[in-house]
Amino acid sequence: LSCAQPQLALGLHEHAEPFVLDALEQDPENFEGLAMLAAIHERRGRRADALAIYRRLLPRGEAVGMRAELEVAIARLVLEE
Repeated sequence: LSCAQPQLALGLHEHAEPFVLDALEQDPENFEGLAMLAAIHERRGRRADALAIYRRLLPRGEAVGMRAELEVAIARLVLEE
């Protein structure tokens, strides 16, 4: 995931996605990886995929201090539908 972060910061989502997918192959429940993948989906216009991942992460969001961010992302995607 450390290879994906600079790519995402530069807006190079298509370059970051393979790094994220590789990390998720090793650990499919990795919160950070799933959150990155959801953000990539969202920015690449795959809103339904992003929404599904954000909803999947929501129950775990409180434990990692991300619940509010996840709720905002979900609301944003629902409002865009």
